[in-house]
Amino acid sequence: MPMPREDHENLLNELLLPDLEHTRRTEILQLLRNDYGTVLTDFDGLTQTKDKLQKENSDLVVSNSMLFRQIGIKDDPNKQKKEEDKNFSETITLEALEKQP
Repeated sequence: MPMPREDHENLLNELLLPDLEHTRRTEILQLLRNDYGTVLTDFDGLTQTKDKLQKENSDLVVSNSMLFRQIGIKDDPNKQKKEEDKNFSETITLEALEKQP
């Protein structure tokens, strides 16, 4: 876990002090170096996870598309009958109904 921003800024400000002891300066620089290594490790891990999730998402989109195409190719007899009924009901007009005895 990287150090909080405020702690990082405090260390940088402490480095700017002219009367800072050499050992303290070395200690601060080592802390900053370790923190930077932690940040890089976390960033690499997150980048790899993001890339993996993007690939999985792309694969799922392709699979989903293929499944919908397969469903569209198969003919459902009930669906055809419903469409025939719908077509028949759309062709009836008021005039045709009025002419019937």
